[in-house]
Amino acid sequence: MTEPEYGSFDDEAVSKALEAARAPYEGTDVRTAQKINTTDSGGLEIRAQCISLTSGNHKVCLNLPLGLGSICIPLPFDLPDGTAVRACLS
Repeated sequence: MTEPEYGSFDDEAVSKALEAARAPYEGTDVRTAQKINTTDSGGLEIRAQCISLTSGNHKVCLNLPLGLGSICIPLPFDLPDGTAVRACLS
């Protein structure tokens, strides 16, 4: 069996997305909030980056940012080895 090929997200793209996500809350002390609504997402999605991955052995492998490590995600359907897929980090 061959070693899986790991895709990686660009560190700068991840940093910029995190910075954009933090910006609306800058200077806010959430400890003083009277109510926090966890179901209202506001419909905003900040996408850091999408990368191309190649399937192999019924899974795709990628390196996660922020020191989270490398993972291989099993595919719940039959996808031929070598098929190009996309993974997006939001």
